[in-house]
Amino acid sequence: MHAFFSRHLRIVQIVDRLRMPGLRTWNWPQYVGGAKDKVTGSWLRQQSEALGPPLDGEFESAWAVTEALLAEMDKDVKQHSARFLIVLVTSPLQVYPGKKERHAIQKKLGVTDALYINHRLEEFGQSHRIDILSLAEPFMDYADAHKVFLHGFANTAEGFGHWNENGHLLAGHAIAIKACQYMIHDN
Repeated sequence: MHAFFSRHLRIVQIVDRLRMPGLRTWNWPQYVGGAKDKVTGSWLRQQSEALGPPLDGEFESAWAVTEALLAEMDKDVKQHSARFLIVLVTSPLQVYPGKKERHAIQKKLGVTDALYINHRLEEFGQSHRIDILSLAEPFMDYADAHKVFLHGFANTAEGFGHWNENGHLLAGHAIAIKACQYMIHDN
């Protein structure tokens, strides 16, 4: 089943591509410095493929299927007189604290636009009148202003992996604000 979804859904491809062995020992700054490089060339290729525009027909097809599913989900939700909101979560690279550090990592990975996925889905949302809540920009601003990691934990690599307490807190607030806006607007 996973093989089917990974061939046909862009979101599953992205998650698969962002996984890597040695998650608990890898660290962005070590990679950028180059002294303790633990990342393979294939992982670097996967990062740029996952974060950037489709490189081939298979990826473009996966995008088409994903967008069609989102449009169907929106249609179904609206048929039940509800609101459909797509929340775009962040990748560690998008919200790594420090603009200079973030750009150095992107350059190493060959990623020209770490927000490509967000921009594409925001355009999709606008053209289909689907609400999109992209967390990348506000998370990035928060990480830069407060010099905090929003991904990773004390027992894992800082700045990598799942959201930590800060990331979950910010996401909860952003989603709650959007939900309150809906309630105010609908009443």
